Amino acid sequence: MNSHIRTRPRPHRLRAVASYALAISITIVLAEVFLRLSIFLPFGHQIMVNDPRIGLRVVPGEMGSNSQGFRDTEHALSSAPDILFVGDSFLYGRLEAGPPFPQLVGDILARRVANLAVPASGPPEYARVVETYTRGRGSARAVVLGLYLGNDIHQSDARRVTRAFAGNARMLPTATRIGLLRHDWYLWRVGEFLFRQFVPGPSCATPGAPSPRRLHFARGELSVYRAGADFEDSYRNLARILSGIAKSLQANGIALLVIVQPTQIQIDPDFRHLVAACLGEKAANLDVDSPRRRVLDDLAKAGIAALDLTPAFSDKKTGDFFLANDTHWNADGNRLVAEANADYLRARGPFRAP
Repeated sequence: MNSHIRTRPRPHRLRAVASYALAISITIVLAEVFLRLSIFLPFGHQIMVNDPRIGLRVVPGEMGSNSQGFRDTEHALSSAPDILFVGDSFLYGRLEAGPPFPQLVGDILARRVANLAVPASGPPEYARVVETYTRGRGSARAVVLGLYLGNDIHQSDARRVTRAFAGNARMLPTATRIGLLRHDWYLWRVGEFLFRQFVPGPSCATPGAPSPRRLHFARGELSVYRAGADFEDSYRNLARILSGIAKSLQANGIALLVIVQPTQIQIDPDFRHLVAACLGEKAANLDVDSPRRRVLDDLAKAGIAALDLTPAFSDKKTGDFFLANDTHWNADGNRLVAEANADYLRARGPFRAP
């Protein structure tokens, strides 16, 4: 037996390991701090960019936008619009679907409108848009705010923000939130982004199944409908945000109309069962109407005018109003929504017929 053989690590090796561990830890912390600070800077990607006033916006000139990043005429805001439309990509509209429905509402009512929708934004960003573009602008008579139930419940989580990050608009922990879960780290979100560049999303071999991208978004939506899901904090924060918007507008003599936009999963049973089967969910365990009931109830309690679009779609053949393999409306869907909005505004809104 060689008694001179060392059984303990040499001190300099321990120091080297400790130095490497410290360097790696410092690098991780600095990278995390940098990524968190990045959401306050005008960083983004080729389509979306962070904006210090409203959260995020479309890069001017992209996706049919004007120099302010909105899908409207260049002088829509300076032309004293009667109605401001605020919301996400459903109000912004897809280029292949023709004119977005806010423009169609203006045409139907023969009123000046300004479309201030920002794709991927949520209720906290809607509030910032309203505050930014109604301050000192007394000419607008109404704000029409669109709620998309497919993701606006998630985006009402006060612990998270939506910003342009890692190649797309993403929900992130607020910059000051420190947690131990993996989704509390911005570095984890970067890793997810890189992972998805090489590994496709959920797929389904069932004939007529949605694309992996469509299923990825559907998975998040289904989590709100799942039996036992607890989104109480998000619902309360959404109610608080909408009440704050309504009070601010009322003080300036501007009416608010909230349009509740159902998803295809909610109003098309065949599509719902197909998506649920592809994602391994039991359709019987999903209460797809609960978000709509809760939001409409909260709006009624706050005295905020609401237009529920569910009946308008449910009375029709829903498949005719959505783009193929997309959550958004096609040209017929935009026309349907525009007519429902115009009818409401003529009958009960600020433009009611005498």
